[in-house]
Amino acid sequence: MFRGNATKLVRIVHNLSDDGLAFDMQEILMQCTLDSIFKVGFGVELNCLEGLSKEGTAFMKAFDDSNALVFCHYVDPF
Repeated sequence: MFRGNATKLVRIVHNLSDDGLAFDMQEILMQCTLDSIFKVGFGVELNCLEGLSKEGTAFMKAFDDSNALVFCHYVDPF
């Protein structure tokens, strides 16, 4: 399972770099991590790496936004 996601990750990064496109590595790694953790932990395929799941993409954005809010609250609680 992890090997499959790693293969998808390498393919995506390779294709983007071959095309000479700029990309956000943090976002791609987050997609890979969420796909792996959700499959192992919950048995759910988010398919964030392929961009096939609107729900997975929406969850990833909400998760990222909530992490930013928690960080800001930690740095400046008032």
